[in-house]
Amino acid sequence: MLSFSTPFPSTTVKQFTIPKTRCRHPPRASQKRLPTSENAAQNPSPQSKLGQVHLIGTGPSSVNHLTKGAVRKIQQASIILHDRLVSAEILSQANPSAKLISVAKGRGQGTGSQSAINQQLATYAKSGHTVARLKGGDPSIFGRLGSELEFLRRERIPVSVEAGVTTASALAARLRFPLTHAQVARGVCFVSAHEDVDWISGALLGHVTLVVYMGLHRLGDLLKRLSESGADGDVAAVAVHGVSTEDEQVVWGTIDTLHAKVLDAALSSPTIVVIGNVVRLACGWEGGS
Repeated sequence: MLSFSTPFPSTTVKQFTIPKTRCRHPPRASQKRLPTSENAAQNPSPQSKLGQVHLIGTGPSSVNHLTKGAVRKIQQASIILHDRLVSAEILSQANPSAKLISVAKGRGQGTGSQSAINQQLATYAKSGHTVARLKGGDPSIFGRLGSELEFLRRERIPVSVEAGVTTASALAARLRFPLTHAQVARGVCFVSAHEDVDWISGALLGHVTLVVYMGLHRLGDLLKRLSESGADGDVAAVAVHGVSTEDEQVVWGTIDTLHAKVLDAALSSPTIVVIGNVVRLACGWEGGS
């Protein structure tokens, strides 16, 4: 019999005020792709009307994860600002006349500050451009969607959001296991190891699958905290680098063994970690020994 009472310890939630803004929605993207000659991304004149911004999730890396809406908006954009995890394959969907701008913010890169990205979005849109802001995964999950939406609404720039396949879902599909299961995991919790994660052990003890984004460099500390908080060291776990790419690497383990195995495999970023016994249901589960 599973117990699912109060899986999270008591926490103090920081209060914040959501600004009251009037949303301006861009027109719906055309359902039909125009010929290249008619759909060319021309430089708008100084007299051009206010442009628009599309915030687009591109999934882990493959064009197979793009929605049809994402492809249409990428093709119609005259300016494309993209993260480092957006693959060349995805960027090849852009109109040949579009200007591609990398705003990479990877670990240790020190480029593409959020405020600078916000300003670029506004500057190009106010010049009449259709701007596509491409983000790996889903923009609403650790993708700074809130920051960009809030800024664009303050600037009264029409903005749309195109959902993407988050890496956790793509990983589970690739390895063929569920993130939730009636007898194993009653819920799923997405966390970023960039933040203080002392509270997450409660989720695991409450039979909730943990998905840790950007957790590679703090994996050892995270697993140690889970163990010290009472989590069973035999709980299954998997770390995957480059989900759905040619460089994909999968490392199986448990809370007790995963960190050492990841070090032996010399995994690098981007790596996502799933912790929970649903991992044992994966096709190809190799155990934690």
